[in-house]
Amino acid sequence: MDAHRAVGVVDQKAAAALFSGSPIGSTVLLGGMPVEVIGVVGASAFAGGATPTVYVPYTSASSRLLGSQRLESIIVRVRDNVSTTAAEASLAAELQLRHGRRDFFIYNADQIRKAVMKSSQTMAALVSAIAAVALIVGGVGVMNIMLVSVKERVREIGVRLAVGARQGDILRQFLIEAVLICLFGGVLGVLLAFSAGALSSFLSLGVPFLFTAAPVLAALACSSAIGLGFGYFPARSAAQLDPIQALAAE
Repeated sequence: MDAHRAVGVVDQKAAAALFSGSPIGSTVLLGGMPVEVIGVVGASAFAGGATPTVYVPYTSASSRLLGSQRLESIIVRVRDNVSTTAAEASLAAELQLRHGRRDFFIYNADQIRKAVMKSSQTMAALVSAIAAVALIVGGVGVMNIMLVSVKERVREIGVRLAVGARQGDILRQFLIEAVLICLFGGVLGVLLAFSAGALSSFLSLGVPFLFTAAPVLAALACSSAIGLGFGYFPARSAAQLDPIQALAAE
């Protein structure tokens, strides 16, 4: 900056649009100023926008390109452990002290973050509600399947009770069956999610999928809990059958 050097860094879009290989050491023409590329901006909140961007020292832009010492805007990045509200107030006080009057305005990007977080929370609540309804419907379906299974296997249950099986044994048998059915559905759902992520990456759809162990385990645990909860009533009904009536059933 002190030497007003005509050097700059490009963002990812500019590097892809202007150069076929590495842009380091190449020269781009900004207006009437040739600029040597000395770096590429990595992924960051300030790494350009929708258009290719080249960053040069403000002293070089003022003396060689714009012919003016006036800065149109300043971007300030605040550390994670600093309050954005306090930083905004401190910057406003400093600028007003230097200018002698408030001839500027400050835009706090944290407002966007809060709006995005609120929208994300609303969307998460909506998705959770839809998922809860789907789980309840699935659980009712599993319960109906298990009730039909109990009705079709009344004689089998009667035989087991007659040869010494306890009610707890029958209860555990049907509970295990219900949990296995739901767990199998949970495994299929996880595999479907992995397949969707692989397909998105293969087709380069621009929708990244990030899989971690905790949500996968939570999904399997939730499916098992659904089987345990909705399978209890059919299992209890099977366990309370009278052995004599069960053996006499057609």
